[in-house]
Amino acid sequence: MWDEWIRGPEVEPSLYAADFSRLGEQIEILLAAGARIFHFDVGDAHFVPPVTIGPIVLRWISPIVHRAGGRLDCHLMVDEPAKHFEPVAEAGGDSVTFHFEVADDVESLTTPATSSASPSTPRASRRTSPVSQALSTSSCA
Repeated sequence: MWDEWIRGPEVEPSLYAADFSRLGEQIEILLAAGARIFHFDVGDAHFVPPVTIGPIVLRWISPIVHRAGGRLDCHLMVDEPAKHFEPVAEAGGDSVTFHFEVADDVESLTTPATSSASPSTPRASRRTSPVSQALSTSSCA
């Protein structure tokens, strides 16, 4: 999956940093500037403090991104990531990244995925997690 998306070094803008009153316009500007992969943060106010954007917003912006050949990498900062796999995929998410600290399995995964670890998670735990062994793992701040 990533091999098909990546052309070389890529900048993956975080849509959470956008001005939501101008979200579509800002995505169009980023696409015109050459951005192709967008970071879409989903937070549930449990795993991370803020409630962020979710599948409803994703459903509205995914056609804009996909029409231009872009992809949406959805970062699930939530307590139960498996509950979000299907809604994110149905709303147009192209991949999910979730924190293995809160995931028991990946059986319900319907979208390409990677797992990530919070900086406070010990490195040994990152390597021995069944989830991190089943998926590629990244480190998130």
